[in-house]
This record gives sequence, C-alpha cells and structure tokens, in this order.
Amino acid sequence: MALPRNEDWDVWIEWYEERLLGGSRGETYELVFASAPQEVWDRGPSAANAWIKPISRKIRAARACQTAQRLCSNECEEEGFRRPFRPSLLIVD
Repeated sequence: MALPRNEDWDVWIEWYEERLLGGSRGETYELVFASAPQEVWDRGPSAANAWIKPISRKIRAARACQTAQRLCSNECEEEGFRRPFRPSLLIVD
C-alpha cells in the first residue's frame, strides 16, 4: 500500500528506518512524535505529520550542530588550540 503524497509521511519513514537500524536520536526527538496535541491529530495524519516535521527537523539540526562542535573541539584540542574553539579566532598554546 502506498502512502498518500504530500502528507509528510517521510517523518515516520525516517523514524522507522532508524529503529530498524537499532538507533534512536534521543529522548527529545522521540517525544516530538508523542507530543502532537490531540486537536492536531483530530485533523488527521496530514496535520499531525505537518506539526511533527518542522520540530523534528530542528532537533535533528541542533543535534548535528552539537556533534560538529564536539568533533571540531576535539580536533582543535589535538592540534594544540584551547577551548572554546571559534573558527574566526584561534588561540594557540
């Protein structure tokens, strides 16, 4: 059975595929799927998915930024730079 187009089912497909791989994107991300208000769900899955999608994307983006900052900080420390790392201002030990 094909899912209807333009109803943002990709949020659920991505969520399910993550589970199949044994992963999770954290509690905050998971709670978004359970936090859509009842009045949104009452308008149907398209409305609920549209409510979930931007919030889940923001959480994913924030987590990606945190990961990038952590990786960059670790790399900078290995190269002898002090924290906090600011790409525009490097402080060499």
